[in-house]
Amino acid sequence: MAACTNNGKPNNETAQPLLDKADTAIAYPDVATGDTTVAAPVKADKLIDLFPEGVEINFTPDDVKSNDPKYSTFRQKLAQFENKHNVNDTLDAQELIGLVNNEVFSNTETFVNSKWLKYFLNRYKFNIADLSPVVDVAIKQEDYEAIKNILKHGFIVDTRQIELATEVKENASQLIKYNKQNKGLDEAGDPTFYESKYSRIDEIMQLLLASYNANSIYDSDGFTNLRQAKSSSSTIIQRIKTGSHIKVLDNTNNWFQVELPTGQKGYVHHSKIRSI
Repeated sequence: MAACTNNGKPNNETAQPLLDKADTAIAYPDVATGDTTVAAPVKADKLIDLFPEGVEINFTPDDVKSNDPKYSTFRQKLAQFENKHNVNDTLDAQELIGLVNNEVFSNTETFVNSKWLKYFLNRYKFNIADLSPVVDVAIKQEDYEAIKNILKHGFIVDTRQIELATEVKENASQLIKYNKQNKGLDEAGDPTFYESKYSRIDEIMQLLLASYNANSIYDSDGFTNLRQAKSSSSTIIQRIKTGSHIKVLDNTNNWFQVELPTGQKGYVHHSKIRSI
């Protein structure tokens, strides 16, 4: 399959979009040869059934809601998924990883319009702590829109992700240098596949830092407890007033590891932390 650019347009004529069929099968036509291989019909129980690896989804949720017949197959699959999952359901956040785009590497074979990630974030519930691996992937793949949409849903950025973004930025700088000075080849003479003009790591870094630096305690009681371990029964180290700024060191569990301005470390339940 042909690679996609970050705007969802295929790089050449051999791109393989998801086409409509009368049944519920997914078709992967080879435009160059005219051959078509049709997969067996599948149930749309998971997001990967709607957005399988190796396809381009350039259309948006609004497109699918229209009466355009070319979206009828996808429309049927989406309806099947939504009938199975109530809007009050909490879905597995790991499934959202398949909706994160690899924005800057030209050898990418999959593209999903960014409005789909926004659509599912708005429609269903996701455990905030479980979104951390999704954000990690979005940072590595420089998907600015994915990060922006997830932050809007109350995601809390941690120190680890700032460090990850810093590493990605350093790597991007090196790849941009190769592209400029060595005609797109790295030091081993291999293609970088890195599209410098689509790099958004600087914008991502600014977005993450702004959110990270705004992390604060929020509790209607006026304070929350800093605990010694990841448990409500753990020893209370001290109370933290609502509005107090904190560093979130690790957001990969329902109990976030935090550090106070004094250097004191401990754990706070994620529901007591806001980025304001």
